[in-house]
Amino acid sequence: MTSRVRIPRLANPDVVIRLAQSPEEIRAADQLVFRNYVNLYWPDDIEAFRKNRYLSCAARHIGVAVDAGKVIATMSMVEDSPLGLPSDTFRPELLQRFRRVKRRLGEMTSFAADQSVPQSMSLVMLLFKFFFQYSFYHADIQRVVASCRTRHADFYEKHLGFEKLMSAAPHPYAGNVVCQFVTLDMQAVHVRARCGYGEDAKDHLHRFFMLDEHPNVRLPASRRFRPARPPKRVEEPLLEVYP
Repeated sequence: MTSRVRIPRLANPDVVIRLAQSPEEIRAADQLVFRNYVNLYWPDDIEAFRKNRYLSCAARHIGVAVDAGKVIATMSMVEDSPLGLPSDTFRPELLQRFRRVKRRLGEMTSFAADQSVPQSMSLVMLLFKFFFQYSFYHADIQRVVASCRTRHADFYEKHLGFEKLMSAAPHPYAGNVVCQFVTLDMQAVHVRARCGYGEDAKDHLHRFFMLDEHPNVRLPASRRFRPARPPKRVEEPLLEVYP
């Protein structure tokens, strides 16, 4: 948890990262997801893709990066519901352990970008920044999870502070692509960001993601401010917390 990042800056200051605001933006985001993942996670079948229950469910929150009215990148967070989460087909035992301790869960999923538009790591980091703050402060998500390819799991661990809870294995929901399951305790991150570091620690990883404002990131006006109470056993591995 000692990683530091430079504050991301976009070459185009007009790019806005926010929730999708119209059916047209949602369709544009879904089209990016389909084009990015066809023949990797899903077959080349647009009708089957559109019937995916998680893409069309009310529990999906869709973030978009918009440039001059065009959706150039997207990411989603699916909150836990009676429908479950995509990772229930991958590591249901881990999700059930989190549910038993009454944690509100959300799954990061469906990152995709317009391959015809030059992209930068800054845009990726700002999409994550949006969902770190949106998930915790607006959607009341206490723990986020993700199932991703191994090199992406390395990114989640190194740059975002997630923890790997398993070795790589085929993921049925993702067309049996080899993936890893990662997770992040948002309450613990919030406490560390607010209480563990001084006001001059602007470059700290989780302070940037959770607290700092950014001109390209537009969050909803309403916000749930949470008390900064210390979580139990923040620094211990989750495999020990959830034996």
